[in-house]
Amino acid sequence: MLAYHWLHVQRQAFGPVSGVQRSGPAPHAFWHAMVEHLSQPEGFVMLGLYLAGTWMLRLMPASYYEFEGGIDWRAVAAQLLLQDVIQFAMHLGEHKVDDLLGTKLWFYKKSHKPHHRFTNPKLFDAFNGSPADTFFMILVPLFATAHCVHCNVWSYMAFGSLYANWLCLIHSEVS
Repeated sequence: MLAYHWLHVQRQAFGPVSGVQRSGPAPHAFWHAMVEHLSQPEGFVMLGLYLAGTWMLRLMPASYYEFEGGIDWRAVAAQLLLQDVIQFAMHLGEHKVDDLLGTKLWFYKKSHKPHHRFTNPKLFDAFNGSPADTFFMILVPLFATAHCVHCNVWSYMAFGSLYANWLCLIHSEVS
């Protein structure tokens, strides 16, 4: 997906580049932004630890350790839909929990606002926020989805690949 994006913004493939914002894509050094993106502790580091930890400690449903069969696309679709519903609820919660607690946006400022500082986001900002935001917006939906939709490892990996690419592409500075 990173190679696709690089080719696209370099105008090497996939037609002309049109920005999402009227002002066009924010200027940035592609390789510097990619290194920053891949080293975010609140993004890939936490996600990598979650994936490795839940797998190695066998915290996933037993079906996730099955290698027989291929990809069950109905299970992939169910995971994508359920994850989206849970992520929507978590996103809404991060915006509204302070109203419920009367904490004057303390939780929002510490958890989700760091992600919303990007008013003209680029692909590399998808996993850039705060550890609390990554926990509530990515890890909780992944864990809940895994325990509601049981499938084999191939279906889980297909879901994970589509989900990660979707998160990056919805933050992309180009359409």
